[in-house]
This record gives sequence, C-alpha cells and structure tokens, in this order.
Amino acid sequence: MQRMTMPLALIALLLCNLSARAAGAVDPNANLKLDLRRSVVPLIDLAIWCGQNKAKSEGAAALDQAKAIIPDAPMMDDAAKILAHATDESSGTPPVTEHKRKAYAAAAKVLEELATHKHATGEDAQYDGYLLKAIELTPNERLERLAPLIDKAIKSDRLDDARKLYVMGAGHIEGKDALKTWEQSEKALAEKGALAATAKDIIAKTLDGTDPNRHATAGIYLSHIAGVDPKGMAAGEYRELIARFTQGVFLMHTPLHQMVAYVSVPKNWNPAQKTPILVCFAGAGREHESICGSYRHEVGDDPFIVISCVTFSNTNEIGENDYQGQYPKEVVKPFVGRFNVRLRLTFDLPGALAMIKTVHEAFNGEDKIYITGTSGGGSPCYGTMLDSPGLIAAAAPACANFFGGAATGRANAVPVQQFNGEKDQYNGPPQNLLAQDERAAEVLRKAGFVVAEREMVPGQGHSALVPQVVKYFKKIREAAKTK
Repeated sequence: MQRMTMPLALIALLLCNLSARAAGAVDPNANLKLDLRRSVVPLIDLAIWCGQNKAKSEGAAALDQAKAIIPDAPMMDDAAKILAHATDESSGTPPVTEHKRKAYAAAAKVLEELATHKHATGEDAQYDGYLLKAIELTPNERLERLAPLIDKAIKSDRLDDARKLYVMGAGHIEGKDALKTWEQSEKALAEKGALAATAKDIIAKTLDGTDPNRHATAGIYLSHIAGVDPKGMAAGEYRELIARFTQGVFLMHTPLHQMVAYVSVPKNWNPAQKTPILVCFAGAGREHESICGSYRHEVGDDPFIVISCVTFSNTNEIGENDYQGQYPKEVVKPFVGRFNVRLRLTFDLPGALAMIKTVHEAFNGEDKIYITGTSGGGSPCYGTMLDSPGLIAAAAPACANFFGGAATGRANAVPVQQFNGEKDQYNGPPQNLLAQDERAAEVLRKAGFVVAEREMVPGQGHSALVPQVVKYFKKIREAAKTK
C-alpha cells in the first residue's frame, strides 16, 4: 500500500496558514485552538490514508477521535467523503495497524504537551481532559498518568470527573497485580462514598458486554475492590454486585486457554475472603452443566466455588457437531472420532489448570483445590492430580476410570478417598472399575498421596455419588481446622 502525499501537503499548507493567522490574532485562545488543531492533524491524515487504502473501519475510528477533540477541524469533511466510498479489506493488517499506532502516538504527544500549559485553576478539568484524551489514544504508554489525575479531581471535589477517569482506567486493567496501581485512588473514592457506585458501573458494563472473558474480568475486579473497601463490603454496598455472580451456574471462559467451564459461585460468597474451590469432571454423558448444578445444590450454605470443566477425555466417540454452544467446531475437530485419551488430555489438562487459575484469581479462591471425577471424568481428574500434586487439597474420585500415567511431582500427604457404588454394573469385567481403582491407588501412593481404603456406597450404582463426595470434602476441611 502506497502512502498518498497530497493530504499531507494540503495539511502542511493549512497549518502554515493557521500559524500566520494566529500570529496577528486578538483571540486569547488562538494558541490553544492552534495546538488542538495540531493534535488532530495526524488523526485526519490517518483517516484519509485509510480511506485510500481500503481500511474504512480504522479510518472512521480515527475521524471520530479527531471530532471528539475538534468537531469542525479543517479537512474533516474531505476525510469523511473519502471514507464514504472506501472499502474495508485491509482493516486489521500490519501496515494499517502501524499507521494507526504512529498517528495516535503523534496526536497523544501534542495533547500531553498541551495539558501542561499554564491555565487558571478553574480550567483544571479542561486541561486534564487533554491528558485524558492522550491516555485514551495510547493507554499502554500513558496509563500510569491517570492515577494522579483521579486523585487531583477528588481533592478538588470534582467527584464526577474522578469517577469518569477511574472508569476509563479500569477498562484497561488486567489482573490483580495491575489493579494495585489504582488502590490509592480507590481508597479515596471509598472515603467519599463513591467507590461502590463506580464499581457497579464497571462491572455492569463488563458483564453486559460481549467479551467472552467477562466473568473472569469482572470477578477479578470485584474481588480486588472488596479488599480495598472492607467497610463498604461489611455495610452491604456490594451486595447487588455479588448477586450478579451468585444466582446460578454460568459458562465461563479463561483468557489463558480455549477451555470453557461451568462455574457456580456460592450465594454467600464474600469476595474479600478466600473461598474453597471444588473441581468436578463429568462422565461420558458430558453432563458438565448439570453436575455443576448438583454440586452447587449439595454444598448448600458451605462456600464452595464449583468448576465443571468442559473436557474431551471424559467421553467416548465425539462428533463434529457435539459441544455446540460450548466450543467452535475448530476446537472440537482434532478430537472427532474414536476415543484417544492421551490426545484429548493434551487439551484437557492444561485447559483445566488454566481455568482453575482464572477462577482462583477472579473469585479469590483458596490456593489448593478439592477434586473429583466420575466415570470417564476420572481421566482428567487423575491426570490433574498426577500433573499438579501440589495443587490438590483432597481428592475423591467416584466410580472413576483410570487409564494410567505417572506423577510429575510429589504430593505432601494429600488425602484421597475413592468411592464406588455397591451396585455399579461396571465394577467387574469388562470395565473393571475396581481393578482400575487399585492401579490408581498404587500410582498415587508412590507419588505421596495418602489413599484410604475404597468406600463402597450401599445401594448405589454407577453415579457421581455427589452427597458422599461433598461430605468427605467437608470432613477434610473440618479436620484441618482442628490441627
């Protein structure tokens, strides 16, 4: 794509003319107007270039940014006419992205310089707005400049401005470590009684948006905020926000992997406190959502976060139209056909770990997890235990398959209870679940797990044995409290 020189030449002539007029102007704001026009030149130039190089989307966005600074800047109509007839084949390509980066950086530099000009105290909001626009154009380079602006607005009792600035900054934050940048501003907003309302705006926008990682993003933010404002948390100011996560089971994505999972956050979840995590793997029937709901019901008022990862190694033959509403076909495609547990575990194990890490951060989970799997779900259950023994607080496989494997680390006396239904038709040949239990127990003991004698549940067949598993995990937690 060739860069067109005519727009730059016209703009250069325009600027010379503006400078000449500004030199003899009476208007005391003439220099300010000139600087503002200088800031939009790269954006208008980018819009024209994009229109001439089949990148209509980026060009229109650049023109909108320019209009936000000066609604009627020269050459704006010309740029709009060019874009009106443009196509969009090149949008998102590296040359367009690079032109956008340079243009936004050039505009931001002028705006940042303009924000430092001397001005009356009553004009703080106006000049802070120039820096705000510079940050908006280049957030990665200038986001750290936003916190002082927020604090300044709070001290000047410009609370609405402070909230708007903070909302903008929060939109560019990823992870709890990055959120620490804003703690001083958050505490100041909390002292003014404005943090809960601000958090509501941010979380509502996040959860109601289209970002697939919205639950993770919003959860991380709420957990962080609850820790910053314990008084507001205790006073119930965040009750409405907490309810957005605790009404039932929802499908969650992780930005770390293609894995999705059904997640349940308990009704009495306190984002300021560590909450235990229970990971359950469904059987061959792929009842990922319903088993999450079963565990949610069974844990009752005990605050367990439940994760049911949508895995492949738990089931039998997979069709290309399976997992609709959970995965796109390109994710399912490598696993279509007959059962291949080792191949499927290459997706399931790193995916489960990624999901656990995301849920842990998003909902302030405890560091170690309680894990179970039923039937075919024994594959990812045992696989996770052997791959990450240090992650496990306790395990309770139920009527679970074991297809072999070896530990990659050593467990520190992690308790394990295997459950089986007394009337399970798969206990004997050809599946031989009881024999699989014995092989699994042998491998686990060598890896440092403490495997109790198998518990046969009277009157039960082949099932997840949810009540027995939950009762066991609660017993382990109670025993830990007495130590």
